Amino acid sequence: ENEEIDGIEEKKESESESEIVDEETEKVKAEETKKEDAKEGNNAKLKRMIKEWGVTLERLKVKNEEARDGFISLASFFGENPSTDPSRDATLFFNVINGFVVDIRSAQTAVHSKNNAFNVVPKTVS
Repeated sequence: ENEEIDGIEEKKESESESEIVDEETEKVKAEETKKEDAKEGNNAKLKRMIKEWGVTLERLKVKNEEARDGFISLASFFGENPSTDPSRDATLFFNVINGFVVDIRSAQTAVHSKNNAFNVVPKTVS
């Protein structure tokens, strides 16, 4: 047991040390970036920002495609035919589903109210 505890403590210490090293590495990178910016001026900053934003934009494009594919799959699952304007269809489609869920909940509430009024225990279907 003591060996296991010692192993766990050593692992925690090594993880803490690696986190410190990572923080120090990030600080060094930030300092290097500042030095580069100071040497090259605003042009370097602008190039770096464009590069960073480009990466972010690419990630957003991928997420957008995933969302579009998910919507098409979901609409097809429910027997809908998504048109060339997915934003309009998505809004209409999800409003219909939302209305359906609200109606079901209202019906369940009404049924439970009537059952409680007559002291009826609902049967469970298995």
